[in-house]
Amino acid sequence: MKKRTVIWLLCVMVVLIAVYALVLNWGAIKDRFFPEELKPYEGDGTVEIIPIESNDCVTRLSWTLDGKEYSIFRNADGDFVSDDDSLEFDQELVSQELISSLTDFRASHVLTDVNPADYGLDEPWLTFTVYDCGPDAKHPLPGDGNVNTFYVGMFNSVTETYYATLDHETVYLLQSKLPDRFGPYQDFLVKEYAPEGSIPTFISVEYDGQVHDYTYPENEAEGFYSTVFGWYETMEDGSIQPINVDLLSNLYDLFSEEKWASNVETDPEDLSIYGLDEPLFRVTFQYYYSKATTDESGLPSAETVYDEYVLLIGDASDETHHYAMKEGTHVVRTLADKDISDLLNYDPESLYMHYAVVPEWQSIRAMDITLPDGTTCLCEARPSEDGKSFTYYVQGVEVEKEDVRNVFLSLYNPGIDGIDPEANRSIEDAAIKVHFSRERANYNEMDLYLIPYSSALYVVDFAGQQQYLISKRVVDGIIEAVNEALALVQ
Repeated sequence: MKKRTVIWLLCVMVVLIAVYALVLNWGAIKDRFFPEELKPYEGDGTVEIIPIESNDCVTRLSWTLDGKEYSIFRNADGDFVSDDDSLEFDQELVSQELISSLTDFRASHVLTDVNPADYGLDEPWLTFTVYDCGPDAKHPLPGDGNVNTFYVGMFNSVTETYYATLDHETVYLLQSKLPDRFGPYQDFLVKEYAPEGSIPTFISVEYDGQVHDYTYPENEAEGFYSTVFGWYETMEDGSIQPINVDLLSNLYDLFSEEKWASNVETDPEDLSIYGLDEPLFRVTFQYYYSKATTDESGLPSAETVYDEYVLLIGDASDETHHYAMKEGTHVVRTLADKDISDLLNYDPESLYMHYAVVPEWQSIRAMDITLPDGTTCLCEARPSEDGKSFTYYVQGVEVEKEDVRNVFLSLYNPGIDGIDPEANRSIEDAAIKVHFSRERANYNEMDLYLIPYSSALYVVDFAGQQQYLISKRVVDGIIEAVNEALALVQ
């Protein structure tokens, strides 16, 4: 017991001695670690450091970080680029993250008659140089105008400001968080998501040794027969499988609304550590967008830009994240599983449109229908001369729009009671035949056949595909709707 008391007393004596030494040397400690408390502040909290008139006036920005040098500058089109031609910068990010901050670059306080070394400025962790066009330059070019080099030292966690200097005499407390935004190009400036207004045309998902390619044609002549489908997959036998648009759009959101959770490593030497050498998913996005530009006369114009983005998903980094990276860049990052859940739960067959959809109503100009007993019925939608209105007919007799539309609705999107991809029934045995005439560049003439499959089911043969089964109840409904339309004109 006495031994423990002695140890406890010794500990107390050590603490008291340390406190005494701290008090005795507090002045020197304050000068070294809290020098601003001993120096008077100047300025009103919004001291302008360098006057830059606008974003367009910044022509070049160079910085040195962790011994590596980086530089971005404007090309002939006014876009920021680097000497590395393989890097495509997101111009909006460059403007938002860096350039816009420079035009509002302020110091909260200014310290004079101080030693910059006391603020970590003898060995700055960041040095950056701003080239601006100067007040008299009408056509700024890189290197013209003013050149200002900043040195950034210690961070004050109390005021949440960095110390910086221009001349190694005056020390600024940076009100701006600009230093935090400097880093390797790939960390924040390389384009990593779809530009606003981009339109996807192709998505490929490589998973578990298989590749599924999905296409959205740029023009109708290349597309499927209905805008209800839009996207489709070309199967191994060359057939086209319509795709559920909503589900596939979720995959595109991985790119267009991507949210990196964190950066893990820049310029990794071994991607196998993250499972990115043989990724769990390799998703390719091809898209196009309209880019504002000027024509030869200097007038505003636009050009269509085509681009591609490949996303790699690797191993799980923890219980809620996966490693990921944009192929061709140099940064390994993570994505939250909740943000890529549609991809992690990817099931190719879940994307298939399991509906026997006929052409949309807006495209129909005529439906020539033959019933099981041989009765025929011609329903038409004839456009006016200006194409802005339609007149509707059954067997050449004018009727109300709803009379023709009711016939169409009896045919449209019947409920599916089964699937048989190998049905192979002859269209010669069809109980009901419908020939559609459409106002479309592609699939303007189409045929629908309902062929007996069993005593209660019929095979739907449409657009050259035969796999869906519908019940006799649907066929009876079609016969009833057609006979009601015919009764109107008899």
